[in-house]
Amino acid sequence: RLTGRSADALAYPVVRNELAAGQVGAGLDRDRAICVAGAVVPQLTAEDLAASELTKELQAKITRLVVRALSGC
Repeated sequence: RLTGRSADALAYPVVRNELAAGQVGAGLDRDRAICVAGAVVPQLTAEDLAASELTKELQAKITRLVVRALSGC
């Protein structure tokens, strides 16, 4: 059944991959970057994942989540 929500379904893996790539770019090894992204993305809301703009508030939220995830990865 078509729901018109395919973009919503793709947001999770796209954001996870973008976050992991950003972490690799910041110097993390690939496995740790994937771990961090895997820990952060499930904590984001559907609205966060669908945001067309990275606001200061969303950036701060992601930064807090990344810092927290780094200790466990």
